[in-house]
Amino acid sequence: MTAFVPVVLAALLVAACGGGDEADRERVRAAVPCEDGAPIGRAEVLRALRAHGFSAQARRCEVTNVPAGGTAPASLLADEGVVSCVVRRQSPAGAPTEAALLDREGGDGRYALANVECSIFAEGDERHVRRLERALAELERAVE
Repeated sequence: MTAFVPVVLAALLVAACGGGDEADRERVRAAVPCEDGAPIGRAEVLRALRAHGFSAQARRCEVTNVPAGGTAPASLLADEGVVSCVVRRQSPAGAPTEAALLDREGGDGRYALANVECSIFAEGDERHVRRLERALAELERAVE
């Protein structure tokens, strides 16, 4: 009897929430980050960031210059700024085909391009922000 209760609860949840249509499921899939995105893949983001002086590394759906432990050394902020890019499986509806500034506060910025979203924390050092912008401009060619 106790094994039956979870099955009934799950069935009630599906009935109450609905299964959603294919368009809803596709929107959810597009929003879930993944390693091999299109039109821009994780490997392309990694190459572009490295080509513009960031000590980037790929981890699952993210390309970042923060070491695997998640703690950035103080020198990283001064030398490069802290960069993080998330690669999604595909571009969400309405995603920009040219690098677009989403938010800018002081020396920090957040950008979107197709299926990639990048943030930089640079504590006012515009050199680091400009390098990220050049890397994104290079990635724009993959969208054309």
